[in-house]
Amino acid sequence: MPTLSASNRSQLGYKLEGTYPTNFGVLQGGNGTYLNMLSEDLNYDIKNERSKQIRSDRQVLDNVQVGASAMGGFAFEQQFKEYDPFIEGVMQNTFTAYGTAGLGTTVATLTLASGTITAGVAPTGGSAFTTLQKGQWFTVKPDVGATQTVKDYFAGRAFRVSPTVAPTSTIITLDAATPINTTIAGASLSNAALSSSYMYNGSVMKSYSLEVGHLDINQFRQYLGMIPSKLDLKLSVGAIVTGRFEFMGKAMGPLVGTTGLGTPVASQTFTPANATRGVFDMFEGGTSVSATTYIKSGDITIDNKIRIQDAVGVFGAAGLAAGQLAVSGKLQVYFADATVYNKFISGAASSLSIPLMDVDGNGYVISIPRLKYTAVKTATQGLDQDNMLDMEFDGLMDTSATSPTYQKTIAIYRV
Repeated sequence: MPTLSASNRSQLGYKLEGTYPTNFGVLQGGNGTYLNMLSEDLNYDIKNERSKQIRSDRQVLDNVQVGASAMGGFAFEQQFKEYDPFIEGVMQNTFTAYGTAGLGTTVATLTLASGTITAGVAPTGGSAFTTLQKGQWFTVKPDVGATQTVKDYFAGRAFRVSPTVAPTSTIITLDAATPINTTIAGASLSNAALSSSYMYNGSVMKSYSLEVGHLDINQFRQYLGMIPSKLDLKLSVGAIVTGRFEFMGKAMGPLVGTTGLGTPVASQTFTPANATRGVFDMFEGGTSVSATTYIKSGDITIDNKIRIQDAVGVFGAAGLAAGQLAVSGKLQVYFADATVYNKFISGAASSLSIPLMDVDGNGYVISIPRLKYTAVKTATQGLDQDNMLDMEFDGLMDTSATSPTYQKTIAIYRV
């Protein structure tokens, strides 16, 4: 009896090919990396053209392959560091890390106030406070000897550097929207560290080789020259944060019986982020959303609108090109006041920051510094229903010369 492949024995993995167009569509040597996934629909679409010759016997002479393209993607649960290569791929940039790999050196004493963090001795090098940007999000990592209450407090939130006051060598001034609750956190911390990395949208494409292994039947599908084109993230009440990456690519090789990933690096084991404990608040227009209302669900899309460039003599994609960066989203908000609705009516710009963190305080803050609402709808649905605002928005280039994200559309902070 033959073995029939089952989804539970499928394994997704990848290798970096290079900065486009270097090594575009060429599987590289060395070891790849496994990826966790919910599902995948990677596909090699071959265009066929049927011969149109007129024959007296009415038969078709042949069906000829005239073009091909690799595309598709995979769905995932948001997990710390697991998908950083593709987050960077969609953003077409790389994270700039604070300290070492995003973690600063421990500071002997941090004095805490509602709006400031003060170091007893200034950290130096890559951990210097002055390397933090205005408006940058970060987390505080207490020492292992801190009380569980303090650990839980800092694991449940991130903080933002003031967008107008740059850090000094010893003092970080906080955004007024992210104060420290010193009643819980206390007045000081010993041997604590800060964690942060930042990335803005850029214009450097990277290509990857993606492999789907069907391990129960020892068959491997390899997709080459795959460039991350689009990222969708979904937040829903009482659910893990999920997402999807979509790719456009060059080609696919024939199915093979041996992996092209060498001895792959294992997937990450961080707990997936959830939209209840992992989103401690959202910040609309620079202020806390929870101060006036609550958000029930949200979607964010980053789309590079990558297109395939076909050419005579090339079977598959001759090249790929990025289009206009499109950042958009949807929010479902409990109707509590007129603030957002009036922004839509007047065409006023706003901003949005959404943290996505796991139970240990690891995660990301997605920040759209300038947006406009393109649709806001509400209706009275019937008895015993909450009135909601269904909002749609487009992210726009930040045009404020005093903004820390000047001339950028989206920033992602890894904390």
